[in-house]
Amino acid sequence: ALAAIRLLEHEPAINPHLIFVLGHSQGGTYAPLIAKDAPEVAGVVLLAAAAEPLGAAILRQVRYLATLPGTIGVQAKRELPEITVLASQMDDAAVLEKDNPGMNILDGTSPGYYLSALRYDEVATARAIPQPLLLLQGGRDYQVTVANDLDAWLRGLKGRSGVTVVQFPLADHLLLDGTGRPTPLEYDKPGHIDPKVTPTIALWIEGVASRLARSPASAGTPR
Repeated sequence: ALAAIRLLEHEPAINPHLIFVLGHSQGGTYAPLIAKDAPEVAGVVLLAAAAEPLGAAILRQVRYLATLPGTIGVQAKRELPEITVLASQMDDAAVLEKDNPGMNILDGTSPGYYLSALRYDEVATARAIPQPLLLLQGGRDYQVTVANDLDAWLRGLKGRSGVTVVQFPLADHLLLDGTGRPTPLEYDKPGHIDPKVTPTIALWIEGVASRLARSPASAGTPR
């Protein structure tokens, strides 16, 4: 990500003062860290950004899937005992530090992956960086939820200036609109994101760009 930012800064068609970082899901989790290491970026957009510890999030998701009818629910119920054990390991630094570094915990992820996640405080990082933040959240998202993730961002960012939050009640984790209980089967259906998502991001970026152009610090800076 940092290499991409450096590349864009040297592209003649790109305004180097108006580069934004946008991340979805875990990409949103780490977007503040990218902005911290590239302080020249103008703003950060977090789409369905996770804030819950990985183990707890995975366990919560599987528990939810276990309540769904059909094959999805049956498979989730079958996996739940193993996931319960793995989740407790994923969120326990003392256990992870004792594990074999080459150990495959889940889908090719090693202990170091989860240790890195535990040592990173995404909310505190977002609070500390100077760039404005835009948080977008779907109301039907069962993977990254309002209660377990967005509310954590809001608590940690309370009182911080430059934070904009927009919720889309019908949107799922991919910001596709739907009805009823969300299910992974939705992801197999072609669709368009909620029609308000892209304009929301565009208008916010335009607002940030306008404020930067009017700021005293930008005087004399070509834009």
